[in-house]
Amino acid sequence: MVYSDATVVFAFDDYYHFALLQSNIHEVWLRRNASTLRTDTRYTPTDCFETFAFPQNLSDNVRAEAERIGERYYEHRRQVMLARQLGLTKTYNLFHGPACTDSDIAELRALHAAMDRAILACYGWQDLDPGHSFHQNERGQTRYTISPEARREVLRRLLALNLEIAGRERATALSGREPQALVE
Repeated sequence: MVYSDATVVFAFDDYYHFALLQSNIHEVWLRRNASTLRTDTRYTPTDCFETFAFPQNLSDNVRAEAERIGERYYEHRRQVMLARQLGLTKTYNLFHGPACTDSDIAELRALHAAMDRAILACYGWQDLDPGHSFHQNERGQTRYTISPEARREVLRRLLALNLEIAGRERATALSGREPQALVE
């Protein structure tokens, strides 16, 4: 097999990071920061991952819940793909298609919504109503995702958190202290 130089591999061995990076919270960030190649989104680690504000100071319980739901989502998605003999693209075409009301796909949507809520809890943003449903994205495509209002609010909060983290990094650099880990 020959992989593209644009292939990105995340070397995490837990379902917490899987849930975080599969969530619509990360999706909002990458849609803002990713470049495009023709009409395709191009995920670049320097723009989408390195600038992403990870949850800060999350409790073990909140992280464990996100990990638990992330694992359930991963396993259910895997079972759907095996049962239907489909890859990720065709599976997500069903996931995002309002006409598909099959119980396995409906469960995948419900698990994704639960995963998003668990990740919002990791940030301490349980007050935000994600409004999961079929919404149009910035490219006019219908997707099962969080509402446009929730996307704007998530982006606003991620930008504020990003600035807060950058301020702490600057203060640490100016003080000459060793930086503390900011990413889980």
